[in-house]
Amino acid sequence: MRIKLRHLLMFLIIILKKPNTPEAGWFCSCAPSPNCKCLNNQGLTSIPQNLPTSFTRLDLKRNKIAMIQSGAISNLTQLKVVYLSYNKITMIKPGAFANLPQLQVLCLSDNHITMIQAGTFTNLTHLKKVVPVLEPDNNDSGRLSLSWNQITMIQAGTFGNLPQLQNLHMRDNQIKMIEEGAFANLPQLLVLSLSSNQITMIEAGTFANLPLLQTLSLSCNKIQMVRECVFVSLPQLQLLWLSDNQITMIQAGTFANLPQLQDLRLFNNQITMIQACAFVNLPKLKRLDLRNNMMSAIAPLAFDSLPSSLTIKLNGNPWQCDCKMALFWLTKFPFFKDQTINITIPVRLM
Repeated sequence: MRIKLRHLLMFLIIILKKPNTPEAGWFCSCAPSPNCKCLNNQGLTSIPQNLPTSFTRLDLKRNKIAMIQSGAISNLTQLKVVYLSYNKITMIKPGAFANLPQLQVLCLSDNHITMIQAGTFTNLTHLKKVVPVLEPDNNDSGRLSLSWNQITMIQAGTFGNLPQLQNLHMRDNQIKMIEEGAFANLPQLLVLSLSSNQITMIEAGTFANLPLLQTLSLSCNKIQMVRECVFVSLPQLQLLWLSDNQITMIQAGTFANLPQLQDLRLFNNQITMIQACAFVNLPKLKRLDLRNNMMSAIAPLAFDSLPSSLTIKLNGNPWQCDCKMALFWLTKFPFFKDQTINITIPVRLM
């Protein structure tokens, strides 16, 4: 009997729920509160005006907003959280986020934005994170999402004067070019994700002045070459992901003087050669993943400066079995314990 009553109650809740309530559509990031306004999935084409200035959270996900006008929410000076994901935004007018000194979370993912003008986020001094997630979480320390748009270039000064920014994710755009100085003046940045774009080259100085950066993801791009000293100004870097690119060679000094680096992923590239001294002064490196490249041999001194406790993954390369490589496998065997590595034996040795 108790089970039947419970089923009946659930049925009544379903049939009585209004179709236009937030619960009937996409989830609402607002808990019931006089300081939060949930307007997601309402078919809105612009940001409503004359909203109470006491609001600290504004949820406008899954509408049809195409443009954010200058000063559209500038009267809501108490705002800490704004969700604008899953709209049709193509343009953000200058001054759109002016006069929002408390803003911590700004989600703009899954729109049609092609360009972020320099100064768009200027003076959002409480903003700490730029991330791709849409779901609300329990940490409102600050977010600004720009992933899953159509951004093609990051201009110098785009993220100017964001002294508290800690996480910046711009994955799944169409970024081809990063101007020098694009990430300048981000002294607290910890995480930078630029994966799944169309970047072909990383210029020296691109990541300069990021003294606290710990995670850098550049996977799933079209990078063909990584210049020497690109990562030299990242003393706190721990995770560096360059997998699924088109890198053909690792030059001497490419990964040098990164004292905190623990995880370096270079799998699924087209690497044929690693020069001697490519990996220098990496005392904390624990994982080096070079699977599924085009290497048939390795320079004798390529791994000499690496810590002995390191795990190197080399599966999926067309290794040749000759005298030079035999010496390499014998002297470096501890790196490759518990791995199955396929080696091609030349005809002359068969």
